[in-house]
Amino acid sequence: LTQTTLIAQRDVNIAGTTLGSQMLEVVAGANITVGVNVPVTIDGTDASLLIPNSGTGNIAGDATITLTLAGNLALNGANGLSLAIDNSNGGHIGQSAQILLNAAGLSAGALNALINNRNTGSIGSSAQILLNISGALTTQGDATIGTSNRNDGAGGGTTAGGAIVNVNANSIAVNGLLDGFVSANGGQIGGTGAVVFNVAGDIHAGAGMLFQTQSDAYNGSGGALTPGSIGSDAIINITASNLTSDAFIEADLFNNGGGHIHGNAVETLSTTGDINAQDSILATIQDTAFSPNGGVGSPSRIDGSALLILNGRNIITASTAAGTPGVDIMALEASIYTNVSGTISGDAAVDVIASQNISSPGTALFWVANGNYQNLGPGSIGRSAAVTVSANDISTGDLFDQILSYGGAVIGGDASLLLTATSLSVNGTFDTRIDNTSGTIHGNASMIFNTSTALTSTGDQFYQLINADGGAIGGSATLDVTTKNLSSGRSLFVAILNSTNDGGATGTVASNATLNFNVSGTATVVTDATFQINGSDSAASSAINFNGGTYNVVHGTFEGFMDGSGTMTFNNATIHADTLKAVIFGANGTLRIGGGSVFQANTLLHLYAPGSNGLVDFVANTTLDSSGTAAVIAANTVTIENGVVVTIGGSTPANVYANVPNYSGRSGGNNSTSGTFAGAGATTQPLGGQPPFDSPTTAGAVTKHSRSIASAGGRGPTIHVTDSSQLGSLLNNATLGPDGKVRVLPHERTHNPSVRGSTRTIAAELHRSVDARARLGVLASRFQ
Repeated sequence: LTQTTLIAQRDVNIAGTTLGSQMLEVVAGANITVGVNVPVTIDGTDASLLIPNSGTGNIAGDATITLTLAGNLALNGANGLSLAIDNSNGGHIGQSAQILLNAAGLSAGALNALINNRNTGSIGSSAQILLNISGALTTQGDATIGTSNRNDGAGGGTTAGGAIVNVNANSIAVNGLLDGFVSANGGQIGGTGAVVFNVAGDIHAGAGMLFQTQSDAYNGSGGALTPGSIGSDAIINITASNLTSDAFIEADLFNNGGGHIHGNAVETLSTTGDINAQDSILATIQDTAFSPNGGVGSPSRIDGSALLILNGRNIITASTAAGTPGVDIMALEASIYTNVSGTISGDAAVDVIASQNISSPGTALFWVANGNYQNLGPGSIGRSAAVTVSANDISTGDLFDQILSYGGAVIGGDASLLLTATSLSVNGTFDTRIDNTSGTIHGNASMIFNTSTALTSTGDQFYQLINADGGAIGGSATLDVTTKNLSSGRSLFVAILNSTNDGGATGTVASNATLNFNVSGTATVVTDATFQINGSDSAASSAINFNGGTYNVVHGTFEGFMDGSGTMTFNNATIHADTLKAVIFGANGTLRIGGGSVFQANTLLHLYAPGSNGLVDFVANTTLDSSGTAAVIAANTVTIENGVVVTIGGSTPANVYANVPNYSGRSGGNNSTSGTFAGAGATTQPLGGQPPFDSPTTAGAVTKHSRSIASAGGRGPTIHVTDSSQLGSLLNNATLGPDGKVRVLPHERTHNPSVRGSTRTIAAELHRSVDARARLGVLASRFQ
């Protein structure tokens, strides 16, 4: 074993030579320059270049390590290559701190490049690490590249300018952990904080890859936390041909517990090929009051926008992580969090884009979480919030695609969910929602889903735009689903909810509330299919539109429901279900049926618009077939337009309850149109004698009420009635509404804030928010 050690009080300058020792150690007081004027060859196993300036160290000017090599550098000993400037524990550098490496190729047992400005270190200008490798960068062990201003107990470090990690290479292959970071945890960065990897070929890591820009409140000794601050933009920008890992891929912008990013927070993982990990793929921007010690600290703030982008040909993880609350993490996640007193002054946008496929056998979560988790403080987004997911084929376990902004939270512009794909296949539950319960969205709220061939799930499908308990939407509310074929292994629930019947104030929509369901092929639902606008009178206008499709509800109910005024239109829709019901209860409700629609029910078929100006309008030939009981049509006005035929299947006439029967006298009408009932025909009676909408029995109404609670959030309580005494007790605390529904009185319902919060908080959010504290603890060793 041979070792060469060079020590200088100030500078070391080596040029135009070959350093042939197995171990090279260079220690200098200010600057180390190797091969700048004439490239140097290092022929050994390990090399360490260090500027030690910790404690009382004081460098008036720059502190620079520059290593320029002739050809490739191979240091395959256990320690490999170490480049470090140690300015911790009160050290002072008057100007900049820089580590610069230039080589044709680098092969090392390990790579460590660190500017350590922790624990009250100070750098008067910028801190930069720049690695330029024209060929391949490979390590047998870990590669750790970063700058840190962390507070380890005495106080955070201060970098007056920017802190930048910039790695350029043709390819990177790290057999261990690849870790790139810029940290202002409990410290200060005056300019931009950025981690940038620009690689022409592939980036691969055997033990995982982690990219982080951090400005959390922090104190490594457990004392009082000091807030982190980045004076301009906080950036993670990773570009490569392929990004692959035998373990996990994770990128995080942390700004928690009172952190402050004075510019934008931008996180991008972009490949021309694949993003592929055997374990989880996680990308987050976190701007909350949660602190690393597991408590809740001060509010955090991003003065600009927060933008998170995952972009590749394929985004693939083999992880089966199920996202269990407090236990597991997601298999695939792209998220922005402000849900405990976080503020983003600009936009908050999550983009997950694959030109081919997105694949995750475990749980996938794409969302902007801006709510008021456990009443710890609402989030605030100054402009718009958006989640965009696009791929050819999307295949996941449970899939959550959401914007949460409840409990006093504010979004200053639009809130929009957009998912486009050729096919979407969910092995579990598909839960997508904008939750603005007791929140404010100043612009439009839109949920648009377009799958050109198929949309399938083995579990439930929830599409919910929730605006209850005094929520306010300043523009329109739109929920639009377009597909060729849809299949749900359990239920289908599609709703705009200005009210969830929980006793809270009805939310408002300044413009129109519109629900469009467009199916060109077949929609198959194993249990119930429910389409609903609740609180429809709180919008300027409300409409539910069914365009095309054959709906097969195998073992349950197809229901279209609107509690107030509005329009529900069936255009060329064929529906098969045990029970088939459509109703608009408001004074000015219109139920319009046309385009060759066919309704077939095994037990019950009800079409209702019983308000004072309610209208059931048949605008094209229609077939109604109810094999169990007579079909019922109930409205103030029932119109069959001129030349239109409504065919009643089977041998039992339909029962029509109408004050104004606008159809042929041969069918009991007033002869104002030539429209007729054919087949088994119909009998006409005055409105008022019709059976209750839900079913002829009170018990059915109770069942419906409990089901609507569960549907409203997908997590509501179920009423279990085991005998007649329990049923009587329940009905004693209930009222019969004008729509025939039994409703439990509001004061009999739980209004405990924590319980109410949990009923509108899906399991995934409980996981992420509860686990946020646990996960911060787990990652404490990574708080750089």
